[in-house]
Amino acid sequence: MKKVAFISQEFAIDKLPTYAGGLGILAGDLFYSSNDLKYPIYGVTFVNKNGYGKYEIKNKEIIYEEENYDPLEYFLEIEDKFHIDLKDKRIYFKVWQYPLSHSKLFLFDTDLQENDPSIRKLTGRLYYEENEEEKLLKDLLLGLGALEFFENYGIEIDKYHLNESHGGFLAIELYKRYRDINKVKEKVVFTTHSIIAGHDSFDYNLVEKYYDVPGEIKSLSPNRLSLTKVLFELSGFVNAVSYKHKIITESVYNKKVDYVTNGVYHLRWINKKIEYLYDTYLNGWRNEPGKFAYAQSINRKEFIKVKNIVRKDLIDY
Repeated sequence: MKKVAFISQEFAIDKLPTYAGGLGILAGDLFYSSNDLKYPIYGVTFVNKNGYGKYEIKNKEIIYEEENYDPLEYFLEIEDKFHIDLKDKRIYFKVWQYPLSHSKLFLFDTDLQENDPSIRKLTGRLYYEENEEEKLLKDLLLGLGALEFFENYGIEIDKYHLNESHGGFLAIELYKRYRDINKVKEKVVFTTHSIIAGHDSFDYNLVEKYYDVPGEIKSLSPNRLSLTKVLFELSGFVNAVSYKHKIITESVYNKKVDYVTNGVYHLRWINKKIEYLYDTYLNGWRNEPGKFAYAQSINRKEFIKVKNIVRKDLIDY
């Protein structure tokens, strides 16, 4: 069975503030689903222990607050420390592990004394960067750090599944090692989720302050380093997350893109009161989601009654 690394800047797990939206929800649901299927998915993300963005409105102003949590309460700490070497600095990181029986999630954390203050905060808050340089360093850490971690921790990965372009430096680094695009394509698949927001690009002068980009890679994205454009060429399979998204992505990038419509891990999202109805009318639905095709067999009045109760619970929440 092939081992797959699922690399994403966000994962929605438990009730932790380690995600921003749909990408994180999808990553978390795929993680739990693969575990149920006993398929070895190895997730890679940042610990994001200061959350994403919690805010309230005071005097017509938006006040942002950190949403902190303690990783020790939720994860196991791997004893080894890891690092990536850039042109002018070494970034150290430790790794937290969220273990399920078959799938495992690894969370990078740069909050170490060996790093200077600007690096220590890199993995603290999701998508919160003070400047382009900080965003670049995050992308370098995610991509290069994933390779560094798996190789030194002894996990041999067959496929790297990059979600959004944030992990794109992983594919570039593989190309620097192989010098063969087809070999890279054998290892990398790429899912694009968001138009505009998910497509990181950087000025080459900034990138090469930290990392040398081969001329062959520059030719794939001549003016700026667009990680999305590069991944279109270095990935053996590229997909959008719906048919409409595929059409829009193809029109923006003038590239042929496949699509796989997003789904969810149904056991995670169904209210307990609704579960009772499904148990009564759709026996076996937990292991066979196809049973929902027979949802019309549920007593309509009973369903509406429970639905209204659940709706009130949501409003009260």
